Amino acid sequence: MFKQVVNLIEKVNISSIVRSYDSDRYYKAFKSRTHLITMLFGILSRCDSMTETCEG
Repeated sequence: MFKQVVNLIEKVNISSIVRSYDSDRYYKAFKSRTHLITMLFGILSRCDSMTETCEG
């Protein structure tokens, strides 16, 4: 199911949205796309903390 959601995200032009809102302006570790996919993984995996997300 996660792969299907990621494939839907790939169809939407994330880079144009990032550019329009300038959301990668002050990033340090994660760009917006990576952050979005990581948070979706945590939600779909029912992780309770960032530690669980990182371990996943």
